[in-house]
Amino acid sequence: HLHGEIVAYGLLILLTVDQQMDELQRWLPVYRELGWPTKLSQLDLTASHIPQIVEKATSVHDIDVSPYKITADMLTKAIQYMESLD
Repeated sequence: HLHGEIVAYGLLILLTVDQQMDELQRWLPVYRELGWPTKLSQLDLTASHIPQIVEKATSVHDIDVSPYKITADMLTKAIQYMESLD
């Protein structure tokens, strides 16, 4: 998958972690219209990949730039939330 597709999905996860649900709801229709990924399956991934995704995401230094600590649990819950949406 293209780097931009992964970044686009990551932005949805960050909106969820940040509890910006109004923004998430605003962007989901745009993503769907453009064919951008909103589910792991659209990135050829499954729920079994969540631990690997979270481990990688929490290992990069960029995560330390957040104004609050982003934990593995927060990311896991955000991904699971996105997976629960229709």
